[in-house]
Amino acid sequence: MYDGAVIHTLPVGVGALAAAAQVLLLRELIVAAGGNELAAGLGLATWLVLSGLGAAAGGALARRTRPGRALLGALAVAVVALVAAPWALQGLRAALLPVAGTAASPGQVLVLGALALGPACAALGAAFPLLCRLDPDPEGRGPARVFALEAVGFAAGALALGLAPGWTGAVVAGPVDAGVVQRDTRAGRVRIEAHGVQHDVFVDGRWVLASPDPEGDELDAHVALLHHPGPRRVLIVGALTGGVVERALQH
Repeated sequence: MYDGAVIHTLPVGVGALAAAAQVLLLRELIVAAGGNELAAGLGLATWLVLSGLGAAAGGALARRTRPGRALLGALAVAVVALVAAPWALQGLRAALLPVAGTAASPGQVLVLGALALGPACAALGAAFPLLCRLDPDPEGRGPARVFALEAVGFAAGALALGLAPGWTGAVVAGPVDAGVVQRDTRAGRVRIEAHGVQHDVFVDGRWVLASPDPEGDELDAHVALLHHPGPRRVLIVGALTGGVVERALQH
């Protein structure tokens, strides 16, 4: 048997782990989907369905085995799945979307979400009935207390991730090849690939710009400025390279 302090601390930790898993894995899913914003909604829907199935399995397991041992197993599966998910998503994306920069369709997002998020979702869903079994209450308040403590842990975990964006990138990071710089920012995952003197910039898997890009710089600068008889001041906004400034100064 576990004492009251352990029983009441475990749900808080499980809630914090669930928040970390949801934030990090949904972000990885959006990146794998090529920045498709539908991935967030479809990922959350997948999360709810698989967590519910996991809770059903956890309830059946709680009636047949020791809940403490089963809970430790479920949490171990969740942690391993959280660490392995970025690699799994990259492999699945390469299989489903072999062309770089391609956005995933809704069906492909569902497949990516179910296969990559499934183990963590099911394991965390199974943890709830197991925690309830560890907290027997003659008055039947155990599930409500577990739910409230999990909510506190989830809020604390989400707040910690929101206040430390650099930490999230250090916890879960997929493989990065040589000649590649990758950073997680508030705007998305920025990846810069070097090919000789050429540098290509991707955000959430989508190609944004290349530098140097002489032909693109010519179009961006001259096409716009030729519409003005005598430009003196120019405001340059957007994902443009330094070559645009040089062409603009020619006017």
